[in-house]
Amino acid sequence: MKSLVALLSLVTLLHAEDDFKPLFNGRDLTGWDGNPELWSVEDGALTGKTKGPESLKYNQFLIWRGGVLKNFELRAKIKQAGNNTGIQYRSREFPEVGKWSVGGYQCDIHPAAPNNGMVYGEKWGGILVQNGQSVVIDPDGKKWLTAKREPVAVDIAEWHDYTIIAQGNHLVHKIDGQVTIDLLDFGAKTQRLEGILAFQLHRGPAMTVQIKDVMLKELPDAPVPAFDKSLIANAKPVEKADAKPKGIGKAKAEARRLGDVPPAASSAESIKSAGSPEWKWLWSDSPASKSAARLKKAFDLGNTAVKDATLRVTCDNGAEVFLNGESVLVNPDWQRPTQANVTKKLRAGKNELRAEATNKGSAAGFIAVLEVKFADGTERTIFTDASWSAAAPGTDDWKPAKVVNEYGKRPYGEIFDKSQADKRKGAQSTSDEVIQPSDIRALPGFKVELIHKVPKTEEGSWVSMTVDDQGRLIASDQYGGLYRLTVPPVGSGDKAQIERLTAEISGAHGLLYAFDSLYVMVNEKPNPPGLYRFRHNKSTDQFEEKTYLREIRGTGEHGNHSLTLSHDGKSIYIACGNGTVQPEHVEHTRLARPFRDPPCAFPSRPRSRCSRSRRSRSGRASRPRTARRVGSARRPSRRTRARRW
Repeated sequence: MKSLVALLSLVTLLHAEDDFKPLFNGRDLTGWDGNPELWSVEDGALTGKTKGPESLKYNQFLIWRGGVLKNFELRAKIKQAGNNTGIQYRSREFPEVGKWSVGGYQCDIHPAAPNNGMVYGEKWGGILVQNGQSVVIDPDGKKWLTAKREPVAVDIAEWHDYTIIAQGNHLVHKIDGQVTIDLLDFGAKTQRLEGILAFQLHRGPAMTVQIKDVMLKELPDAPVPAFDKSLIANAKPVEKADAKPKGIGKAKAEARRLGDVPPAASSAESIKSAGSPEWKWLWSDSPASKSAARLKKAFDLGNTAVKDATLRVTCDNGAEVFLNGESVLVNPDWQRPTQANVTKKLRAGKNELRAEATNKGSAAGFIAVLEVKFADGTERTIFTDASWSAAAPGTDDWKPAKVVNEYGKRPYGEIFDKSQADKRKGAQSTSDEVIQPSDIRALPGFKVELIHKVPKTEEGSWVSMTVDDQGRLIASDQYGGLYRLTVPPVGSGDKAQIERLTAEISGAHGLLYAFDSLYVMVNEKPNPPGLYRFRHNKSTDQFEEKTYLREIRGTGEHGNHSLTLSHDGKSIYIACGNGTVQPEHVEHTRLARPFRDPPCAFPSRPRSRCSRSRRSRSGRASRPRTARRVGSARRPSRRTRARRW
């Protein structure tokens, strides 16, 4: 029986692949046209190589001569080192520039995550949509951001599957099956509906690119619909991205952009074993950076092998940190420094640290220390100082970071040293340690099993959870996206299956699966706070059709929180803290207005009288009673209040 099932599965798989045809025979360049001094076949792969900035006067391409591409799906395995490359499609040749010169849509293959898998208009248009974006280009050429997600980050020096789907004016790129871009192009100057296929060798630093398993499937014709403004009803203009350096004489600029020019020596990269006033708290100087900021630092580790590397970070009030485009840790608050071993994330040569920092109060600051130990016994410390760059949230306008404080000074003090001392005293660790099942008391007849340990550097910090109609758990990372966990059978010992959902949302503090939908209560930026609904698409088993149901202004520990289905299954209860402003048009509420606690119960009185008036008979200070009883329902606590739609 098992053999029959396996055979049927194989037949189904082969049938699904029937419509794809190979464009490369794996032996020679038959069907392909390119500079024979640059292109060859090595190890069964199309291989392009350059020797440095003087190898090319312009970008050259290996062109497929098998026809013109219109509506299609293209798949290829690609790896490259030393520069960047790309897949040209719906393109044309530019003989006026030189032989094997091509321009058109390009699926960029780039070491920087935002640019990897993006759509670049080679010789026209520049960057059209970056990795992590869904964009609509209107007929006038204006770009509108309709959705945003975390860029798909991979090491392009390793083999990865790149997919391009082009049907009508709708373009989708994927890396290893994950969508990087989604573009609807109505632009009069950018839209291209047919053209040739080619692979790029980029002018600049020496590079090698290899391509194999090139497969093409033709898709049915898809008419281009008329532009409808409803497509951008809830969109915002795309921030202008940095353009690639172009043209003859730009090799040096291209090398610098790719990190090929060694940085000048910096005193900020010396060896430090303990806290130092040279460590600086940083922020962006932009007026738009009061509640969030972006910070980054590029550095070169040379070719010596790294033995061990530890990154320590803290931020007022929190940050997610990326190393070479990959998330490595999430810091929840400056009073809880976070560290991670990043040995396997570092590369020989050029590296980049980037932080997406947030702030919820008046003071703001970010500090990081990366301690690297090399195999030859030497050490190096890279830390935040004035050599870092900063930008406002959602922009790439990088400028020198602003130094806001020194390590060791008030109000933060020697926060890293205190954290280490607390660990030595047995204080709660900030690592991924979890309580063991044997340490949890359970009622008779119950047994506790550990089904999943959430790796903070990969899946963040799970703060809310719900159960779908198939018994699967859906969880939210406090500063990231959503995850789905399929629980293994009781007592099986099998691992839980974890998958990251594609729903474009983050910062959820409350989740509820009900009415074939996922309801999400957002409490963290960058999404506007409030209640969202995602419809469940049963064909894809993903949550789509995002709807912003209600603005609920509240953030922080006393902000927007859990969602609960009412006892009759017809309503949703929402629990919020006293840091939430009560929204309008609430069907039922268990409290008196105003919802948010005032700074004083009697603001018109002097502060001393106000303080006395808020003392209970026991002499302890108490909050004003804003909650009230509805019918026979119990009054909620003063800290957590509930209301119902």
